[in-house]
Amino acid sequence: TYCLAYIPVEHFTKNNKQTPAWDLFLSQFDNSNDHKLFRAWIFGVFVENDFNRQILWVEGEGYTGKSTVASAIGEILSDYNPYLFNSIKIDTENNKINLVNFDKCRFVVFSNAILDSNLLHREEILLLTGNDYTTVKKLYHDPENKKLFSKIMINSNFSPIYNDKIVHESTRMIHLKMNPVNVKKAKTQWGEHKLSFNERLKKEFEDFMRKARTDYKELMQHNGLLKT
Repeated sequence: TYCLAYIPVEHFTKNNKQTPAWDLFLSQFDNSNDHKLFRAWIFGVFVENDFNRQILWVEGEGYTGKSTVASAIGEILSDYNPYLFNSIKIDTENNKINLVNFDKCRFVVFSNAILDSNLLHREEILLLTGNDYTTVKKLYHDPENKKLFSKIMINSNFSPIYNDKIVHESTRMIHLKMNPVNVKKAKTQWGEHKLSFNERLKKEFEDFMRKARTDYKELMQHNGLLKT
């Protein structure tokens, strides 16, 4: 279980304010369904009884804002409980994925995941996206046998690589691909406001979540997975 103090998403005010920073980020995805999937997945992070194990893989070049978005969400969670967010770098194929990083942690971001043909098929990832018990070993503690329910977001410049070990990819992952970026334009649009992009995202977050709640209710299926 998690010691969670979620943002009260069901008790937002009815003011329907605009979310230009979030809209700017989402405009880099190809279609409105990708916008809905992204919002719905993020909403699920804040729903205590949501045990959806689909990884959110966001593919995009630099200057798309994907790392800033992940950080903003993590910072919002951390304001409620500092143990709810963790960021992990997977920058070499030899990086080990320590399951301790996922214990009691709701939102885990793999920042800048490299082109690793085995990433999705590592034992730890298969455990986290399955429904299996795993042994978590902590320093100075006895090993615990438990299920881990972290939400995993992977930011990468590359597409995920599948092999026949994954029977049905959509049950384990949602892959959203961003459009190619114009670096000169991107540098301008991210920095043309008084507030930083991170600050704007956090300021608009409640209104973003109001939209996301609608998408979540539309796309969440009876089997606990988002419809892709």
